[in-house]
Amino acid sequence: MDRPDKTKYFLDIALSVAARSTCLRRKFGAVIVNGNTIVGTGYNGNAKDVINCYEVGCIKDMKGLPSNRAYDLCLAV
Repeated sequence: MDRPDKTKYFLDIALSVAARSTCLRRKFGAVIVNGNTIVGTGYNGNAKDVINCYEVGCIKDMKGLPSNRAYDLCLAV
């Protein structure tokens, strides 16, 4: 197996972080890098103590809304 370059390495980590997303439709992950050192990671999801889509389902799916509309209904934004 070849050793991935740093860009691929960081992108692979972002994909892994995205798996933590609480959104049922879209999973986004991010890695913040400074001088080849990871200083932070994050993903889209609900605020602490807010019910998430895994518990109640996707409101936008229930209403038949496309992904690029009605962000005010989205719990994970």
